[in-house]
Amino acid sequence: MDYDKIVDDNGFYLYKDDSFNTIFLQIAFQREKGNFQDAAFDLLCKYLMKTNKNYNTEYEINKKSVDLYSIVYAFSAVNIGSQTLMFFSADLVSPTIVHDEYSEDAFKFLREILLEPDFTKEKVFENLKEIYLTQLINGLSNPSIVAKNLFLRTAFAFDNEKFRYSIDEEYIRNMINSITLKDLEELYYKTIREENCDRGVVFGNITDEEFKILRENLPFKNTHGHLDYCVNNSNLKDDDLEVGSETTSESTIFVTYSMDEIDPGILKIIDDIFNGSSNLCFEILREKYGLVYASAVTISFTGKYLLVSAKIDKNNKDKFIEAVDEMIEMIKDKDSLKVFLKNAKESIKNEYNLLSEDRDEMISKIDDYVSYVFKGFDDTKFVEEIDKVKVDDILKYTKTLKRKNIFMYRGDLNE
Repeated sequence: MDYDKIVDDNGFYLYKDDSFNTIFLQIAFQREKGNFQDAAFDLLCKYLMKTNKNYNTEYEINKKSVDLYSIVYAFSAVNIGSQTLMFFSADLVSPTIVHDEYSEDAFKFLREILLEPDFTKEKVFENLKEIYLTQLINGLSNPSIVAKNLFLRTAFAFDNEKFRYSIDEEYIRNMINSITLKDLEELYYKTIREENCDRGVVFGNITDEEFKILRENLPFKNTHGHLDYCVNNSNLKDDDLEVGSETTSESTIFVTYSMDEIDPGILKIIDDIFNGSSNLCFEILREKYGLVYASAVTISFTGKYLLVSAKIDKNNKDKFIEAVDEMIEMIKDKDSLKVFLKNAKESIKNEYNLLSEDRDEMISKIDDYVSYVFKGFDDTKFVEEIDKVKVDDILKYTKTLKRKNIFMYRGDLNE
């Protein structure tokens, strides 16, 4: 990855790579925060996929996309750290590959899809609401979803994300039913405008002339600079909680640790120690003690926390917590870290050498870099200098780990 190849056109970033057969486009817009907004934006993203002023039906939209070498596009609304965003993305075959200079038609079509919605299709909207509501309610029958939602509501004090993590069927139903097509229209026009554009990313086999055509059709630019994605981890609650359920026999546990600070490169190393080359999570929790069916360690740079999650036998809760304590102490121990760090360095270098073959991972890293979500972290430079990382560099961060809370969703079915 050569970040010097990135061309910045007013917050629209171009990375040309003719080793791929496609062109990828993504535009991010800031959107309003809130429970109602999360629900409404989910519906808006679905609605924009099915309606447009230039096409009478969803069938006509799909036919046009097929005519353009099956161009694929999508809308999504996500929460990243402290920011709430709406994305428009598209994937198309490079005109160079098919020897057909169809880029004017392709980028005009994408402009139509993004900028010319039709907010008159009430029947389409009502049908979407019904389908979306059914999906959400059906999801509550999955104990893994319920466990995760309950944990996130318990461990983090974010009242404006109540809808995202709700398990209250009546609350969800009332929220979805309260949203009107007029609401979607208002949110759309508040969001899809230049002052809300955070960034654009264009990646792949594209010529300068094709990029020029793209920008003529989608002339958005960033006018506000970089966003701050970091979350104050004082929102992490200190309370331990156990919730029983008579609808499942499956038990899930979450153990959360705060970190005073974290560096993106060190995060990558610690993640590899737990989930990669040393696979410490698997080695301790499953191989050594046989306590888990599945487990993982997640480390958040924006939230400055480390999370251990696993599916366990509810009778092994105390043993699991002891094993997690043992695992955490190992990454605070200088002698243990020597071996872990050596393995992680080789693993990360090998992974990086394969990066050029993984288009989606390259796009993700470019987006992370230009969005500044990791404060301008350059993973190329990091890998080049990774051998300079010492055990004490890791200890500086792992020594600050403090357990904040334990949450268990206990399966009591048939008891």
